[in-house]
Amino acid sequence: MCAALTLSFLFFPAAWGEEIKGELGGSFNAPSPIPQGFGFTINYSIGIKAAVSILDETGAETASFELSADGISLSDGRSVELAKGSYRVVERYTITATPDNPLLQGKVLGGESDPIEWSFTAEDPGIYELSVSATVTGLEVAVGGDLTLSEMGELGDVVPVELVASRNIMQGEEVKYSMGFSIRFSRQSSVRLVAKTEEGQTAFVVTGRIIENEQPAKGASVVVELVDRDLKLEVATDDQGAFKAVFTAPAGTTLAEAGDRVKVTYKGFEASKALTEEDVSRGAAEVNLSVDTVARIDSVELDKSKVRNGESFALRLTGEPGGRAEADLSELDTTRTEPVELPEISPGVYELRTIVSLKNEAPDGIKTVTVKLTDRAGNESTRTIQIELSNPPVEGERMEGEIPPMELISPFSIPKGFQLELEYGIETEVTVTLIKEDGTEEKIEIPPVKGTSLAVHKTLKLEKGSYEVKESYTVKATPTSPLFQNWGFEVPKEFPEWDFAAEKTGTYDLSINAVVGDILLELTGDMRITDFERGEETVTVKAVTTRNIPAGDKITLSGYYSVVLSKSTAIELIAEEEQPVVFVVSGGVIENGVPIPEAEVTVELVTKGLKLTVKADKLGIYRATFTAPQGTTLAEAGDEVIVSYAGRSVAYKLTDEDVSKGMAMVNLRLDTYTWIEKVELSRTTVKNGDSISITVIGEPNGSAEVDLSELDTTKAEPIPLKEVAEGRYRGTVSISEENAAENGVKTIRIKLTDEAGNSAFKTVEVTLKNPAPPAVVEEWPSRMKLLEGPARIWLRARGATKVTATILTPSGERIIIELTDPDGDGLFEAQRQLEEKGLHVVTIVAENPEGVKAKPVTFTINTSPWDVNLDGRVDILDLVGVARSYGRRITSPDQKGWEADVDSNGAVDIFDIALVAKHYGEVISIGAPPLRAGGVVLARPENGSLRLQRPMWALISDLPLEGIDGARSIELSDGYLLIGLGRPFNSVRFPTAIPSSMWGVAEDGGVVKVKLALQTALLRNYPNPFNPETWIPFLLAEEGRAVISIYDGVGRLVRRIDLGVLRPGYHVVRWDGRDEAGERLASGIYFIHLKAKGYEGVVKAAVLK
Repeated sequence: MCAALTLSFLFFPAAWGEEIKGELGGSFNAPSPIPQGFGFTINYSIGIKAAVSILDETGAETASFELSADGISLSDGRSVELAKGSYRVVERYTITATPDNPLLQGKVLGGESDPIEWSFTAEDPGIYELSVSATVTGLEVAVGGDLTLSEMGELGDVVPVELVASRNIMQGEEVKYSMGFSIRFSRQSSVRLVAKTEEGQTAFVVTGRIIENEQPAKGASVVVELVDRDLKLEVATDDQGAFKAVFTAPAGTTLAEAGDRVKVTYKGFEASKALTEEDVSRGAAEVNLSVDTVARIDSVELDKSKVRNGESFALRLTGEPGGRAEADLSELDTTRTEPVELPEISPGVYELRTIVSLKNEAPDGIKTVTVKLTDRAGNESTRTIQIELSNPPVEGERMEGEIPPMELISPFSIPKGFQLELEYGIETEVTVTLIKEDGTEEKIEIPPVKGTSLAVHKTLKLEKGSYEVKESYTVKATPTSPLFQNWGFEVPKEFPEWDFAAEKTGTYDLSINAVVGDILLELTGDMRITDFERGEETVTVKAVTTRNIPAGDKITLSGYYSVVLSKSTAIELIAEEEQPVVFVVSGGVIENGVPIPEAEVTVELVTKGLKLTVKADKLGIYRATFTAPQGTTLAEAGDEVIVSYAGRSVAYKLTDEDVSKGMAMVNLRLDTYTWIEKVELSRTTVKNGDSISITVIGEPNGSAEVDLSELDTTKAEPIPLKEVAEGRYRGTVSISEENAAENGVKTIRIKLTDEAGNSAFKTVEVTLKNPAPPAVVEEWPSRMKLLEGPARIWLRARGATKVTATILTPSGERIIIELTDPDGDGLFEAQRQLEEKGLHVVTIVAENPEGVKAKPVTFTINTSPWDVNLDGRVDILDLVGVARSYGRRITSPDQKGWEADVDSNGAVDIFDIALVAKHYGEVISIGAPPLRAGGVVLARPENGSLRLQRPMWALISDLPLEGIDGARSIELSDGYLLIGLGRPFNSVRFPTAIPSSMWGVAEDGGVVKVKLALQTALLRNYPNPFNPETWIPFLLAEEGRAVISIYDGVGRLVRRIDLGVLRPGYHVVRWDGRDEAGERLASGIYFIHLKAKGYEGVVKAAVLK
């Protein structure tokens, strides 16, 4: 016999610090011009392969196998048959990171690790399972040449790496690059005895996992068959859904051969495998079974509760991975007549960022968005969520129009869903025309102003009189990217004329204030907009591609814009008649890149012999205003202006433009050492593993370096930055995963040294914020039944500070409650009265202190436990569900038959039958499917009973039935039930009257009709011989008159019994042994004759005195 084993041994601990390093180089021809600083993302897919060899004491290879996985984790194993002895295991790991961009085709990062060896001893002969797991813990990449590394994404199954061009590259020019990489991984191995074989015995092991709806099937009953050997075992799965079936036989018996079929069955689903030579040699095989019956939706969320036309929002669905999600937005947006797909951005997370169309005609109000998820098996689930549409009133003038179509050639392959940013520079032009009383016009030109706001003052010389004022505005949006430079648009607006009266001749101030309050765009074609970012001078449009665009293919776009412009204009008298001539010199006083506040500055108009001493303001800005009587010339082109401070001066010659404006700007810089103007960081909050781009702007032609030692304990030495453009130094650094610095605000120190050796220093602050460990969910109910009272909802979690439960009621209502942990022991719980009857689905989410959510867990609460099979109706199938498990002891919700313990008293008994019978006929959910018979079972008379063609669990008829072999009779609201307790029954006692209808549940669970297979027949009387009376039985196949006649031995009629019209069925008539006159008949042979519809029959009876 195979001994029961619990021993597991030789766990080989994780070997930290395993690393694969390398470098590679390559080149490609640029498919189009690539400007310096242009970035693109390469997605690297991670893969792991482990080659394992097992060597015996002599060094001979006993077994070998390879394991592989896509992604950063591998967890797998193999079973091998080993003799008693010592063994050595050799493992070699190959880690790869494969790029998705065709320009880097074949440039795979990674390689094979050094061999890793360990040993173990097999104390007994048998089947051993060797398990291997490996996890990639770090990936670092350095890039040089014509490409540089800008940023690396989070470590995952796919790692995005952003590269930028380090120089301007012409189309067709060779792009050279080099890449260095380091891949770190951890691994662990274990070996355990699965089945011990005694001397003279052989064994074969079948293992696997049962996955139901992407969750391990815990405690599931699985049937494993060696089909060709006619061997079958029923085993149960563990908490991980894993099962093990050990087949044993005497030595010399062939349990398995190559080509034999192994079959695994669970809930009617099957998986099979033809054994290989390897399976047979190691005495083990693996067969996994995945069952998919629902498309799981965990949650549907919106990032906004209110939107307007032209506004972006994000819709996220979390649920079963690998499916297809789509949203019906037609109620929110009338232009969305077809469902919109939600791309799967990570396993099980589907997200769509989109914009409500500017052409949407839906009225304001609460709108419903319906989301549907279809899994790989074709199962569907839907959820709804609401969002408010609210379009505010327009303040200003709204201008709308079409953006002309545009086509351009894609410089490289762009996948569907690829994100692009289109930056538009905004510029506003204003033209004001004054129309005098005589009809002459004076056009006032105002230089274009960059940005979304405009504030202009213009000095006018006007004579007394009436004027008409005309204003013309043009808002221009120009793409900053050279790829889209021809795809700008202009929005002209003519405002109505208005009148102005100049009460006096003099100088007037024309003030114009305009604000572009709203710029909204909509794209159609090969891109769609997902979001806007509005700046002071620019509007950034975020868009994604709507299809896969090959390199060299046309990108076709068209669009629509909406712009709101608000403006105010005023003309005011500021001076009458003659005014002095004014000339202004202004500028900044800057010493070593720092403004000097309140500096005392001397300004000279040298040619005119004029000098002023003024004091700068707190920002180091001075202003010197020279005045002279009207008609005096204060400034001419070529005149010299000298500005002095602290013994330093700068000279400047006036231009024609200076003279016409009456103003010149002269800055005075006093640089005695190098300077740093500013430092830019790509992010100000980081965590270990993040990359951060640092840009220093300062004196050109120097050398810059950054000290990160306070932020990252692994970076003790300064890191140099490269001067990528004149006076612009840049570098990207990564925060090490091994960084031991504590969270908090950290100082980064930058040093810039000029060619003369002068140095400048600047510090910036960065917040180090490594996330708190995620909450770990340890225990929760698998399922619950509730007869009365509130439901106790609980979950045990480690590291959680907030736990929320969402209860989905049978009617679709969502109830959200907070679970609390009053004792601080990690047990979160709450009570809730559930008013609805039926199955409630509870989803619980635990969050750590930073709001990071653990994977949701789900269980069910049945508040109508008498609906045993959860089909929404209490009927015969629920009674059968109890009967099948009758007599079982129930100790766990994971135990088979748990549903049948309706009252949850730990046993399936008559009280559970009674509870179901009490609620018989109740409809728990509207739309519950009615019962329909799917077949017919015949019942034949046999020895005083009705023999059923197939075993039955239950029978319902309109007349009472009497059971045999323990079947129990119960009266229901719609008839009489006969049910087998713990086992099906094959026959019932023959009824005295045949029911008009019979139906029930067969042994396989199917609902069937039961028909009597009757033939009219006269049966032998009993007793026979008799004295003084006997009983005459007979069967009628159909309703009709029946007459019994009794004849003596010579054929004379001695007694006639007219029974009238009888129902079909079994009948018995008593004959008292007398003739028509009431006299007892003499001993002898008599003949009993039955005449019924279409039938006559005779039996012989004997009277014996």
